Amino acid sequence: SSGINAEYGVPRFEDMNDELDFMDFQFFELDEFISDLFEAACKETGCESIKALDRNSLLKPKIKKEKLADWLIYAYSILKRSRLLLIQADKTINNLHKECNEDKTKIIKLQNDMMQGKTEQLDQVSSTVKNEMKSYCEIVEKSCKKAAVTPKKLKGIIKTVAEEEDRSKNLLVFGMKEENGEDLKTIVSDFLECTGGKPRVNECRRLGRNVDQTAIRPIKIKLNSSDTVNQILRNSGKLKKSDRFQSVYISPDRTKEEQTSHRKLVGEMKEKMKTDPSNYHFIRNNMVISVARTQRNKTGLYLE
Repeated sequence: SSGINAEYGVPRFEDMNDELDFMDFQFFELDEFISDLFEAACKETGCESIKALDRNSLLKPKIKKEKLADWLIYAYSILKRSRLLLIQADKTINNLHKECNEDKTKIIKLQNDMMQGKTEQLDQVSSTVKNEMKSYCEIVEKSCKKAAVTPKKLKGIIKTVAEEEDRSKNLLVFGMKEENGEDLKTIVSDFLECTGGKPRVNECRRLGRNVDQTAIRPIKIKLNSSDTVNQILRNSGKLKKSDRFQSVYISPDRTKEEQTSHRKLVGEMKEKMKTDPSNYHFIRNNMVISVARTQRNKTGLYLE
């Protein structure tokens, strides 16, 4: 649906979350490309850091015109790709605003329908009590039979939905080094800051007993919303750039059924990595997605 899809072979996504996840991955790659460019320039010019890189450094006799041309073309490629991604991001944001307004209208309508339905249900219950003098439990059982749902089953459904909602606000952290007397809340705050944000942490604790001193227990983190959790998961790739947390892994708080399903997806992804190494494979929204892997050119820099 966009120029960038045609330009870079990005698959078309039916689900908006898939599109947002993939665009986030594309912006993350652009950040790595820019780092590659500056690292290559620093290496060739002998500069110890990007701050030391200036016009005089690039005009040194040992820097050939061919090398400068390669860097210029690469920088142009980055700018071109950035522009296309920003255009697509603008379209996506406009679509999200439109969907948000539509959702607000639907929510208002649903609220009105629920209020109307609640009034009708209360009238029906009141009438039944007056006419038949039956107990509250008998009335609920009779009403539920119409929808083939017993009060016991309905209670189980409500409990399951509540547990899933609560889990959606949790994160599990694996591989975080454990020390005696550690200030876990400070460690978690520093860790989350590496993903690009400073969310409010409602609770954080190690899971299980510390029986084996060599084992590293996972950390369970409770946040305010599932949106915050999803944003942190999307930004988890930034941990690779952190010397302190590059070996740490984060995941959602899955049920046993979800863990079994995820293990199957991981196995499927690993199999695709073996049979199709030319593409990049990752898991999004309970499916394995494959996209073209960026190739290196003869200068050693990433180019499309």
